[in-house]
Amino acid sequence: MDIELRKQTDEIIANVRELITSKETPRAEYSAKCRNCSLEPVCMPKAMNDRKLKLYLKELYSS
Repeated sequence: MDIELRKQTDEIIANVRELITSKETPRAEYSAKCRNCSLEPVCMPKAMNDRKLKLYLKELYSS
């Protein structure tokens, strides 16, 4: 393991820790690989990037 690989590993670990402690799920981004993913119906990357849905959720949770 060289210095550069160690640096990249440390950065990835820090990012994962931040995700875990933030308790927020990263926003799904649709790509070609989503078509074959078994989690696509649960993740719903296309729906979560829909403008109308974003506005609805904003109104729903701002009350």
